[in-house]
Amino acid sequence: MGFSRKNYLAALAGLVLVWLAVRFLLPLIRPFLLGLALALAAEPMTRFLETRLRLPRQAAAALGVSLAFCLLALLLTVLCAAVLRQLRSLAGILPGLEDAARRGLDLVQANLLALAARAPRRLRPMLTENLRLLFSDGSTLLGKITAWLLGLAGGLLGRLPDSALGFGTGVLSAFLISARLPKIRRWLLGKIPEDKRNLLLTRLKRLRRMLRGWLTAQLKLMS
Repeated sequence: MGFSRKNYLAALAGLVLVWLAVRFLLPLIRPFLLGLALALAAEPMTRFLETRLRLPRQAAAALGVSLAFCLLALLLTVLCAAVLRQLRSLAGILPGLEDAARRGLDLVQANLLALAARAPRRLRPMLTENLRLLFSDGSTLLGKITAWLLGLAGGLLGRLPDSALGFGTGVLSAFLISARLPKIRRWLLGKIPEDKRNLLLTRLKRLRRMLRGWLTAQLKLMS
């Protein structure tokens, strides 16, 4: 009984620690995780510049991360252009969608009133009155939906300055991480036993091949 209680308390403490890490620690380290991802994405180009062109590690890291950042910015630009094009198309059909929604609400109200008319005589007045009150102003429901969508868009726009600051911090950290990535890798490998290290490297290589194949397929589809 005591052993089960200890396991339960340990699991509960682990969940609390995970929640605290996600709630408070993740927003702080998110820019550095972004920088690490950008540095790892730029590592093949950085290694090529360092080994083939005989550039110093710092210069190769600066060029590699810059090229990776330019590629990322190009992909984001293409994605944003596609989203804006779809939003313009959506703005053109919104009036028709509103009319269709109003007609749909009127049709639903008519069908429900017809069903209420078939109810027992004592229940008909109550059902009819409640249905008329529910559908008395269909524009109110549409207005609430529109206000919610506008509030959501405003909240996203309000987060843009903080996101830009975090993104800039991530890009700057990518340069620093990329310049010291070989030292960081050697330090981490020195802390891991050899058998676990080989297993981890095998899995990482497999994951890298999968991600490379997925990215290649996505680029082909986009082209």
